[in-house]
Amino acid sequence: MGHKKKDCRVKLPGGNRGTIATGYINKGANGAGPSGSKDPPPQQGKLLALDNVLYVPGIRKNLISGIVLNSHGFKQVIESDKYVLSKHGTFVGFGYLSSGMFKLNIHVPFDSESVCMASSSSNKVDTISNLWHARLGHVNYARMQDMAKMSLIPGFDMRINKCHTCKLTKITRKPFKDIKRDSRVLDLIHSDLCDLHSTPSLGNKKYVITFIDDASRFCYVYLLHAKDEALDKFKVYKQEVELHKSGLIKHLRTDRGGEYYNPVYFQSTGIIHQTTAPYTPQQNGVAERKNKTLKEMVNSMLSYSGLSEEPKKSTRVRKAKSFGSDFHLYLVEGTRNKVQYQYQYCYNIEEDPKTFSEAMNSRDANFWKEVMQDEIDSIMHNKTWKFTDLPPGCKPLGSKWIFKKKMKVDGSIDKCKARLVIQGFRQKEGIDFFDTYAPVARISTIRLLLALAAIHNLIIHKMDVKTAFLNGELEEEIYMKQPEGFVMPGNEHKVCKLIKSLYGLKQAPKKWHQKFDEVVLSTGFVLNQADKRVYSKFDYFGEAEVILGIRIIRENNGINISQSHYIEKILKKFNCLNCSPVGTPIDPTVKLLPNQGNPISQLEYAKAIGCLIYAMVSTRPVIAFAVGKLSRYTSNPSSNHWQAVNRLFKYLKGTINYGLCYSGTPPVIEGFSNASWITNLEDHSSTSGWVFLLGGGAICLASKKQTCITSSTMEFEFVALASAGKEAEWLRNLLFEISLWPKPISPISIRCDSAATLAKAYSQVYNGNSRHLGVRHNMIRELIMNGIISVEFVRSQYNMADHQTKGLRRDLVKKSVIGMGLKSTL
Repeated sequence: MGHKKKDCRVKLPGGNRGTIATGYINKGANGAGPSGSKDPPPQQGKLLALDNVLYVPGIRKNLISGIVLNSHGFKQVIESDKYVLSKHGTFVGFGYLSSGMFKLNIHVPFDSESVCMASSSSNKVDTISNLWHARLGHVNYARMQDMAKMSLIPGFDMRINKCHTCKLTKITRKPFKDIKRDSRVLDLIHSDLCDLHSTPSLGNKKYVITFIDDASRFCYVYLLHAKDEALDKFKVYKQEVELHKSGLIKHLRTDRGGEYYNPVYFQSTGIIHQTTAPYTPQQNGVAERKNKTLKEMVNSMLSYSGLSEEPKKSTRVRKAKSFGSDFHLYLVEGTRNKVQYQYQYCYNIEEDPKTFSEAMNSRDANFWKEVMQDEIDSIMHNKTWKFTDLPPGCKPLGSKWIFKKKMKVDGSIDKCKARLVIQGFRQKEGIDFFDTYAPVARISTIRLLLALAAIHNLIIHKMDVKTAFLNGELEEEIYMKQPEGFVMPGNEHKVCKLIKSLYGLKQAPKKWHQKFDEVVLSTGFVLNQADKRVYSKFDYFGEAEVILGIRIIRENNGINISQSHYIEKILKKFNCLNCSPVGTPIDPTVKLLPNQGNPISQLEYAKAIGCLIYAMVSTRPVIAFAVGKLSRYTSNPSSNHWQAVNRLFKYLKGTINYGLCYSGTPPVIEGFSNASWITNLEDHSSTSGWVFLLGGGAICLASKKQTCITSSTMEFEFVALASAGKEAEWLRNLLFEISLWPKPISPISIRCDSAATLAKAYSQVYNGNSRHLGVRHNMIRELIMNGIISVEFVRSQYNMADHQTKGLRRDLVKKSVIGMGLKSTL
């Protein structure tokens, strides 16, 4: 009896000989079909035919009767549970006793036509086959055949079909073949950038970039603060390796990261920039593998060190040292004069403590205790608070000590200060405070007064009010916890009820201004109505060296104001102190557009713009257009914007010692107005720029995007002229109450390089084509009629406001620098 149709050959009804097909055979009562012949292929590869073999679908094994074999001339030998079958002296097969029956050890090929699950429809065979394929977790069909052999699953007609689900879920990418390595050094450079945000370096650098030569596999590694530094590092790498290897880099292979995108640079150097296909890091496997190695090294060292990811203050006990000169520095030849000492004093200075406990545990604890006691004495002398019980329902505010070492201009320590500040951020508007506004002096006012001092050869003095904010009287009821380190013994449960303002309160600046204004006016000073922080009475409070971070240098030829120390500080902060200088603040060929992708180091970008703005408004008017342009992309900066910021830092590096010089001549105010059409491609707006000079230097300046769209040269130039007219009117009002300025005040001249704008300013005719300029036209016309301003024509090459509206070439930038009164202070 057999259970495979393939192994049974029978006589079909109708006389046709072939393989049994379900539906043509009618089973008998015993469940067995018609008989045929069975061909058991023996182990030796011989084919023997057995006649009258029954086809029984119900059984799972082929059964051969020993009596039938004996009647057909087969010899059977049974010895020690071993069965040997032969015929006419020819070995057929052997078997072993298993479960009461001998199992022949012969090969019976298994195919997909299993009779146990045979069906009358080929479609149903496919359905059952796929059903078991799905039940077994979409196992391979060959594996299913093996399982059927071992009787783990029912045998059925197992046709190998292609499963659509397997195509979708088991699809794999073809393996990448090994690529032959280049034989010449510098022919191909692999590069990639790796993110280290989780654990920045000691210098707070968050990225690492690698450059690997394909032939030698020699690798260079650089640490970066931001991704936009990648191209700069490649330039450094290129210069070094090409010099030492006496060759040129021919190909650079990277991924498609935007940090490498600069087609102009690669075209100018002749380097072919190869980029990988999206989601295919294997094409740059050399750099990717190096990144993995570096990450494993970093992670292993961090894990081995056992350090926490959070930075902690060192618990090492430092040896106490006296404050002052700790050692001497030997001056090498060439850095000292012949009659100078061969050494100079150096000071060992710690960082400012951040908390009260840090100050008490530092080596300068005695100094901090002394300055804290001075602060408390000032507070108690001014009767800033009184001790009282906390009323029900009130919550006292906390306080904090701020420690600061104040430096002189030369970098040495001037004095140490400790300031007690209240936690004003916990105040609630309408309960703890109401109005907070307090006026401050404009930087334009300060520059104007410095120019007047240069014209009249005056000395600049300044005054410093100790604990100024402690003088403002409060109207609100505010309670504060007793300050740390100065809790009143026996009154630990009491709180401080503020009578006067304290540093940190939201209304403290306003209260101090009210008090200062009241005292100063009562002593004979007159308040300037144009600037509420200017008083028209002079007294000697000490010669000024630094005002609002601006260094004042008095020379025979005038007054210079400089911020070289501040610029050096911000260059060091943004790691540009050792950068290569450039001659222009912005590249006029580069078009800056809004970023459409994710922002790159947005917080750092905002800090950089803030630092540049203060330098621009104080002493660097020549960078006004560049700073104004870059500040528009603060919310979403791109790598191109970062490159422009770095270029601006490079320009400041080259002009770090420059400052505004007020020589005193000419002693009149000169104004310049200019505009540039459609400098903003995203909204087609123009840019206005104006500057006013006095005593040889700039006192007022601006570079602003126009708020209206203009359609002609006259229109956008007139918008800029109107803005300059407003500033001129304010300057005249300011000078009117300053006794040093001669009266009556002459009209302030504003020079414009547009003849059409000049004609429009003096025209009395209303033109409907420029009706949207009607208000500005009337304002300029009224200022001219009242003798406040006069508008004159100037050629473009002599217009000092030209750099306020566009990027210029190096020679034009130098001309603007000279015209604005900028020069080296060394």
